Amino acid sequence: MITRELNVGRSGIVQFKLSNDLYKQIMEYIGTEPNDNITINMTDRLAGHIKKEFNLENIKPKLWEDFTTFFESIVYQYEDVYQFESSATALVSPTYRGVESYTLDGFNKPCFQQDMNTINENGRQWAISLDSFWVNYQKKYEFNPPHNHSGHWSFVVFMKIPYDDDEFKYYQDVNASFIDRTGINSCFNLQKVDPWIKDTQDISLRISKKHEGVGLLFPSQTCHSVHPFYTSDDYRITIAGNISAVEVEFGMQEQMKKPPSFKL
Repeated sequence: MITRELNVGRSGIVQFKLSNDLYKQIMEYIGTEPNDNITINMTDRLAGHIKKEFNLENIKPKLWEDFTTFFESIVYQYEDVYQFESSATALVSPTYRGVESYTLDGFNKPCFQQDMNTINENGRQWAISLDSFWVNYQKKYEFNPPHNHSGHWSFVVFMKIPYDDDEFKYYQDVNASFIDRTGINSCFNLQKVDPWIKDTQDISLRISKKHEGVGLLFPSQTCHSVHPFYTSDDYRITIAGNISAVEVEFGMQEQMKKPPSFKL
């Protein structure tokens, strides 16, 4: 479930936590370093300056379905909180729509889940589709430059973080010596353009070992980046992906939860 709303202008960013069972199943598959389960390299398709990034489309179909079901619930909550338009036009055009964030208190519009299940005049309805899903094994000094994604919503989950809060106190200078100062090394950054104040916002989230299993969901066009870390030789492991709302024939919603190779 959603554990926190990050009230950052009109960014529409929420924090959530994987269930213990789902976290355990995914960790068993991806491991603490690249393994024989994961062979489809995505480095040439992603923006990261990270050598080991792999497609997760080959995970067990049941795990893919459980993961999609989990994110379906998060998306429903997310849309109810942020009141994005749920019309067909809005859903198929993933352009930025600046909206204020709201709590569920006093919410009197039809909820997003009801809108998704409504059957239109063509006998179709909306479904949540996990379009892409991958794992990043990030090493010391590697980083992700500012970029955005395709789809309507994107997510990142911090699976294994090999450092604690002391990481934020260190910065490696050009002479490779450590100096004690607070910096943004290892931070997950989100950059948003606020159309109302006509300025950018740079949000640095300090992610450490205590955030394992925690994730973020945000509009896919949100520009974001990951700074390098310096205090561990182990992998920092995250999983990430893109989610879309797609129009399907009535009764096909569950089919859209299957891995790409199993979809009709």
